[in-house]
Amino acid sequence: MYGEYRTDFPVVVVIGDNATFRETLSTLCQSAGLNVLAFDSIAKFLGNKLPDAPACLVIDISSPNLRGAKFHAELTRADVQIPIVPVTGATNTGTVEILTRRIRDQSMLVTIEIALQMDRARREVSKRVTPH
Repeated sequence: MYGEYRTDFPVVVVIGDNATFRETLSTLCQSAGLNVLAFDSIAKFLGNKLPDAPACLVIDISSPNLRGAKFHAELTRADVQIPIVPVTGATNTGTVEILTRRIRDQSMLVTIEIALQMDRARREVSKRVTPH
C-alpha cells in the first residue's frame, strides 16, 4: 500500500509487476483523494481483504500473470466482483476498452471514477437484495 489510508474514501487496487507503473498510478490516484492498495501479483492481491468501500481494479495486463482465462478464473473463484480497468503498454491492441499507459492523467481518473460508480451501484443493489 502506498501512502495514508482513509476508510471513508473509495479504494483503487493497482496490480502489476512493474514497480514504476504501480507507483505512478498510486501517486495519481492519491492526488485525487483516493485510497490505493498496490500489489505486484494477483496472488498477493487475493491474499488480502478489501475494505468495505467502493473499489475497482486497475491492472497492467501486459504483466504475464495478469491476462487471459487463468487470471479471470482466479478472480471468479475468489468472488471478486469489482470493476476492472485494464491497462497495457501496447498502443494498438484493437480493443477500445483497454487503456494504454500513455493515457492522460485526467482520462485515467475519469475512467477510474466510472468504475467506482459502477461498484457503488453494484453495492447498492446488493444491499437491497441481501437482507441484513
